[in-house]
Formats: sequence, structure tokens, C-alpha cells
Amino acid sequence: ITSVKEGSPAAKAGLVPGDLLFRCNDKDIGSPADAADFLRSLKPGDKLTVKARRGDSEFSGEAALEPRP
Repeated sequence: ITSVKEGSPAAKAGLVPGDLLFRCNDKDIGSPADAADFLRSLKPGDKLTVKARRGDSEFSGEAALEPRP
């Protein structure tokens, strides 16, 4: 994760810059392109569960997607 806007779905899911996203819902994420492709397949209002690493710890978070400005 390179940036997170305050109040965004990513922020609500607990993500911060530097986190390594490795799973969205039931899909493994191996690259930024994988994440972008997966997120493009969703629509506003869809729920998203993410799993990420921060340092030596793994965590999960949830958020609902919002329309892009």
C-alpha cells in the first residue's frame, strides 16, 4: 500500500502506507496489478475483507466500497 486517504474504505479497513496486501475476500493478491484487477471487478456498496501484513504481523479488516470521486 503506497497511500491511504483519510476516511477512505482502505482507511476504514485499517490499512496504512507500507502494509502488504495479500488477500481480498477469497482471492490471493500477488501484485499491485492483481489488487487493481480485483477491485475493478467490484461495485460501490460491495463488502471487502482484506488480509495484509504490517512488519511481522498479519491482520484483517473490512470495509464497503464507495464510488470513486
